Amino acid sequence: MKRKHTYIMVLFGLLLAFVWWFWRFNLENQGDIKLSGDIMDANLYATKELDQKVSQWVKNQNKKSFNAFKSHPQFEELKNYYLNLMQAKDKILYARLNGDGFVYNFWMDEKYKKGLIQRTSLKNYLSGDFKWEEVLNLDALAEKEKENWVYKGGNFHPAGNRVLFFLSRGGKDASVIREFDLIRKKFVKGGFNFPESRSDAEWISKDEIAIATDWKTEDSFTDSQYPRILKAVKRGTPIADAVTLLKVEKTDVYVGSFILPSQDKGDRLIITRSKDHFSKEFFLRKENGELEKIPLPLHAFIHTSFQGNFVLKLDKSWKWKDQDYRAGSFLIVNPDKLIQEELSAVQLLMESSSEKVLNFAAASRTSIYISVLEDVKNSIIELKLHNNSWRKKVIPFPSSFSSGWLVDVDPRRSDVFLSYTSFLENNKLYHYNDVSGEFKKIQELPPRFKADSYKVEQFFAESFDKTKIPYFVVSQKNLKYNGENPTLLYAYGGFKSSLLPSYSPMKEFAWYRKGGVYVLANIRGGGEYGPQWHQAGLKENRQVIFNDFYAVAEDLIQRKITSPRYLGIQGASNGGLLMGVAITQRPELFNAALIKNPLLDMLNYHKMSIGSSWIAEYGNPDDPKMRKVISAYSPYQNLRLKEDYPEVFLITSTLDDRVPPEHARLFARKLEELNKPFYYYENSEGGHSSASNYEQTANLAALQYIYLYKKLME
Repeated sequence: MKRKHTYIMVLFGLLLAFVWWFWRFNLENQGDIKLSGDIMDANLYATKELDQKVSQWVKNQNKKSFNAFKSHPQFEELKNYYLNLMQAKDKILYARLNGDGFVYNFWMDEKYKKGLIQRTSLKNYLSGDFKWEEVLNLDALAEKEKENWVYKGGNFHPAGNRVLFFLSRGGKDASVIREFDLIRKKFVKGGFNFPESRSDAEWISKDEIAIATDWKTEDSFTDSQYPRILKAVKRGTPIADAVTLLKVEKTDVYVGSFILPSQDKGDRLIITRSKDHFSKEFFLRKENGELEKIPLPLHAFIHTSFQGNFVLKLDKSWKWKDQDYRAGSFLIVNPDKLIQEELSAVQLLMESSSEKVLNFAAASRTSIYISVLEDVKNSIIELKLHNNSWRKKVIPFPSSFSSGWLVDVDPRRSDVFLSYTSFLENNKLYHYNDVSGEFKKIQELPPRFKADSYKVEQFFAESFDKTKIPYFVVSQKNLKYNGENPTLLYAYGGFKSSLLPSYSPMKEFAWYRKGGVYVLANIRGGGEYGPQWHQAGLKENRQVIFNDFYAVAEDLIQRKITSPRYLGIQGASNGGLLMGVAITQRPELFNAALIKNPLLDMLNYHKMSIGSSWIAEYGNPDDPKMRKVISAYSPYQNLRLKEDYPEVFLITSTLDDRVPPEHARLFARKLEELNKPFYYYENSEGGHSSASNYEQTANLAALQYIYLYKKLME
């Protein structure tokens, strides 16, 4: 009997051992499975009880991370410096022109925490004697209405007397739309007013708008959770009487509209059907209300308009009649002539080359402006029509390694506002009149640090396929190449987004001054070298982007700028995905990773919020071929027990309705189950930026730098 009991105990022990081994094996080799815990599940908010558990888990993680960093002796200093920097009175007052003769500015400081919309005359603005006039105080509005309003912009009527303001609760993408009278400086009683939704709204006339929003029907939204139906709504008429302009397919991304200004034919409404993130169809609304499809290629993107014409960029080559136009080129297109298939409908403005990449375009009443990149160095070219030919003029930049952008250009005026900056040069705002040719600096950000203490270099890493990947290095001039320099490597790598130099006093104060090195990597997936640079990393080729990132990291190590012990990485959104992949594929390369508002569960990203709108970028996980590709890199599914990962810092927002916090929560919870160290901080508001005011932004900045100090400097 005793022997039988012993056998039972041995068998029971073996069973327990098998269960333990099986659990550990699953943790090491998890594929597309869910966590065993009850906190993270596919239906994260299925019950109120689960909501409370999630909330408590978030609070516990926030407390742990905040306590770990707030106690650092430099936390308050960093936070206060950044807060004072953002609330400084001597910031550049960037503004937009409006048809009423005013320029409008959005201002935030210690008094206006939510912001103030203010205006002054163009004459005053150009003279520097601003004499600002208050238009809308967001703090007062929020207090009066008991709402946590965050300003998301406004669509001004061309006549200048009305605006559709977009107001978000807590910083979400979804916004309330409300009509505002710029003369009386009040919201219009009985005016256009639409509840919270992801919406697109455009003026047709002073008494009619085109709007795509939530129509409170089952078919209001596409699979991507964007509006599916665009309607024309007239002032004073019931919503039920709104006329449907276009209803797109449920599998499309969205429907929207914009105005094509024309002095000859008047403003005309153009309707956009976005079939996926990178392909669109355009329709012209005729005088009788009918739509006529404009025969543009799907991969043509309209940047601006010029004298009733489109200014567009080709992402893929296009043949019109007998003329071939290369991908990356800018064209000017007359929509009426194009519909009639006239040969003269299309003209070439500028063509990309391997040396010069055309980035974006804007237009005034008399000129077109095109941003040109040469090895990620920026210039702006003015094109002026003279005797049926385009004269080119390069607008001079103050230095190399600089970037410039068009702050505001109105196709109805000749006034152009441009801004310049670089890693070490403070921002400068210029006004250019393209009729008189007058070009003058009207504002300049006071230098926040001594630039002569630092240097900027550009290097090229060789990726796996011999492609040269450019990256910038900002460091102290006396940098020692000993492999012991704390280094922060930043990249994005997606959606055609080009990363250009920018002036950051906070980086100088918190990082450069302490001997830290900052690296900006221009990996594929961006637009730095034209459409092909982006398309090289799409869908099944995503690993190309990740390999470029590793090539830069390895080049930094080979040059002895840094080493894995001192190398940290940072990215947000799609860049957060990049960081998640980097630490799961190459954890030995890094000792810190700041992962902000990330996509991490890539096998299910298309089921979360607007995720399916990005299928053209990442591919569809429901496609078996793509599922295999995505499974190989999806960070959440590739966390393994046997790996040693850097102690990451995950940051997200409860109100992020673009990349929802479930991604970061799932990843953190799995790290927790694998007993891997990490930090996690979830701000309760702020949307995709994770912060809705300067106080929150400063707090997050301080948390991140203290984390970097602990991991890379101390």
